[in-house]
Amino acid sequence: MSQLQGSAGAASIPLLARLPRLSPALWITALILAAAAALLPGLWTLPSLVALAACLLMLLKPEVAVYLLTLSVPLGSLAELEVGSFTVSPTEVLTGLLVLGWALRSLTRRRIILPFTPLSIPLTLMVGWIALSAFQATSIALTIKETLKWLELALVYLFIISEMGSLRQALTLVVLMLAGAGIEALVGSVQFALGIGPDFFAIGRFMRAYGTFDQPNPFAGYLAMLIPLAIGVLLARPKRWLNYYLLAVGTVAVAAVGMSLSRGAWIGIGLGIALMMAFWSRRTRVLLATGTVATAPVAALAFLNLLPDEVTSRLATALDYFRVVDVTQEAVTTQNWAVMERMAHWQAALDMIARNPIFGVGAGNYPVAYEWYALPGWVLPLGHAHNFYLNIAAETGIPGLVFYTLFVATAILSAVVWLARKRSRPDQEGQQETIARLLWRGILLGVLGGLVASSVHNLFDSLFVHSMSVQLGMLLALAQLAASALATPSSTGVNQLHE
Repeated sequence: MSQLQGSAGAASIPLLARLPRLSPALWITALILAAAAALLPGLWTLPSLVALAACLLMLLKPEVAVYLLTLSVPLGSLAELEVGSFTVSPTEVLTGLLVLGWALRSLTRRRIILPFTPLSIPLTLMVGWIALSAFQATSIALTIKETLKWLELALVYLFIISEMGSLRQALTLVVLMLAGAGIEALVGSVQFALGIGPDFFAIGRFMRAYGTFDQPNPFAGYLAMLIPLAIGVLLARPKRWLNYYLLAVGTVAVAAVGMSLSRGAWIGIGLGIALMMAFWSRRTRVLLATGTVATAPVAALAFLNLLPDEVTSRLATALDYFRVVDVTQEAVTTQNWAVMERMAHWQAALDMIARNPIFGVGAGNYPVAYEWYALPGWVLPLGHAHNFYLNIAAETGIPGLVFYTLFVATAILSAVVWLARKRSRPDQEGQQETIARLLWRGILLGVLGGLVASSVHNLFDSLFVHSMSVQLGMLLALAQLAASALATPSSTGVNQLHE
């Protein structure tokens, strides 16, 4: 908890003071034996024993569950189960084990540590209002599902900043998150190269990459959250092996976002990286200016029609996302169909907001309510409003939008303030930051870029699918740990990760 001093407070709550001091192993063994007794005789098979051993490990070391969550976010959809009205993925199982392991650890300590950070109040308000929107919901099950999604974010965020404060743990988390991004990018690249996918993902001769997310936009949005993180740590000049790793993953991920042909992701990543370059150093600001000038040849190639038609048309229509039109007054063509489809769902969301300004139609209930607000000719719900800000306002009312905006704005502005502060240089050389501080600053910078990229992309889509809210929780926790470390007079860490 020393990492949290300076930027965040913490409440230490005594738990069962008279409870005998038992080791976590005893608590967990009792729990596992009780479960085994209930599930016999079919339990004692090799896969079941392996699963039990993994559960035991995660209950003993909840940090392991966090590490596995980095891969569950992109790959969890491959192992989803339908349980009644709910879809259960490995993310829910891992989060449950994480919380249970944290609870057992807290019982052993006889106290639970609840960190207080700049995000505590906005996050509490947002999750609470999402839950309250159930009063207006047609489907309570969908509201419960949506509430649990954001509660998972809060729990993962709180656990990381209270139990995983070391630089080594933070870098391990970064490496594993980027491993997931690399795997996902490779899957999307294969889809693009071999033309694997439904016909409606094809644009000209290209098949849009979509990975395991079933849609190109959330696929690109997932990668857009992590590409800036790779760049941020890379700017900190890590040890050679990590440098090569970051370069490889970042290159593959950037290429995969290009293959997704997601204009929202292109715009978001561009703005996120531009802000990062502006904050890091004078040299990166020069590179930013140089890169801006270097885009001129690309613009010239597009103007001369020397780029592939599919790319040119996507770039040419990117500005259409920034204009709002009345779909009922516009002629729909094959060229503007995607934009008109978004506009139709935006207008439906605006109608929902106008008629339900306080609680909305209920969190998670946009697709259920859509049929009552659909415009003529646009009767098929897409599951969301193609704009997360409109979507959350439609589902949870104007207060829900305010609380979410406050949550995101607090995260972004906090990162900006922490990066802009004049930094002390306590090391022996006097003019260079310590290696650990450089790494922490690179992590913080990367999270800022990812937040900006996803916030911009959310103007054109809804990215919080496939447990990406959990990934956001991990990124926000990394930012808080980095800010806390940078606020201290000196930062301890794993200096051997640098040359």
